[in-house]
Amino acid sequence: MKRALDIALSALGLVLLTPVFAAVALGLRREGAGPVLFRQVRVGRGFRPFRILKFRTMVPGAERMGPGITPGKDPRVTRFGAFLRWTKLDELPQLWNVLCGDMSLVGPRPELPHYARMFEDDYREILRVRPGITDLASLAYRDEAGRLDLEPDPERAYVETILPDKIRLARTYVSRASFAYDLRIIGETMLLLAFPARALDRMLERFASAHRQIALLVQATLAAAANLLAMWLIYDGGLTRETLDLVLLALPALLAVRTLWHVVFHLDRDRWRYVGLREIGDVVAATLLGTGTFWALTQLVPVYQGYPRAIIIVDGVLRCCCSRARASCAAACARSASEGTTRGESWSSAPATRPSVSCVTCCRAPASTTRSSAWSADRPRSWACGSTRLRSWAASTPSSGPSP
Repeated sequence: MKRALDIALSALGLVLLTPVFAAVALGLRREGAGPVLFRQVRVGRGFRPFRILKFRTMVPGAERMGPGITPGKDPRVTRFGAFLRWTKLDELPQLWNVLCGDMSLVGPRPELPHYARMFEDDYREILRVRPGITDLASLAYRDEAGRLDLEPDPERAYVETILPDKIRLARTYVSRASFAYDLRIIGETMLLLAFPARALDRMLERFASAHRQIALLVQATLAAAANLLAMWLIYDGGLTRETLDLVLLALPALLAVRTLWHVVFHLDRDRWRYVGLREIGDVVAATLLGTGTFWALTQLVPVYQGYPRAIIIVDGVLRCCCSRARASCAAACARSASEGTTRGESWSSAPATRPSVSCVTCCRAPASTTRSSAWSADRPRSWACGSTRLRSWAASTPSSGPSP
């Protein structure tokens, strides 16, 4: 069944992606001299060598100009080639290898012969199955080139650290290989390619220093929405112009009061990873005190007198409902983080980058952590909220040899 799926999907892919093949070929031709396709000997099933196909991403003759691995800033990589590597379009010609039977859609990545000979016993066992376009290591090392950039000796780091872990993951795949497991890996590969995790991670990194301001802005927006929703629920189209003007006039004061109590209870600075009675109490107290303070303002400030008390009550109820939702989100965050860690460790112990996108309104530290250190001592490069957590099952489809 697996071979039938390989033939069907690779043939369909070659037909449907013909325009993409033509566009890439045109781009390579416009960039300069050199072949469109790059052919390289890799080790296949049963240690039988075959020629893998890729779109050329490096200058002609690059295989004679450097090592068999390619860091992200390798000067041999062309400008258009860097784009092909980043989008993984350079791997598309391997669909022909799949159709011919040299490879499968899912399977251990084929390695260069001299690297395979370094771990021959392991590869004898691994290559009982066809090598593939994607596998666990492809998901775990999506940003392999970026990691190699950080190493003083990239080839040594690859041989001593990355390749042994790829072998471990390949052995894991071989031991679990099944039709359902292949479909799962294909699905996660497509999701990984479609989702711009690295771009979002960089964006969140830029905004991390403004976490408190963003959290307050989100809270103020929710407060304004709850107030206007309360007004709509009460009057249901029968709102007079005078009441509308009064509600809008008092809205800045309401937002200022809500923000003040959020700051008092440090809801603007902590990261909510755990939820307990104290955390729920802080949010509910900030909500009730904000509602009470605003009601007092409507009684004491002449321009706010006559403000409908029903709106204040319904607004407070809606805010409490939002607080309960935040608590539920925080609980989901803790569960998701725990499940994500377990799942990630079962797939790869490599330091894979798993960026998280957070809901900035529900990221607080555990109650046992002091408020002053909760943010400064545990400040992530991307915020974490389990309910919106987006995992990158780690990084780059391995370029086990240079792919010009």
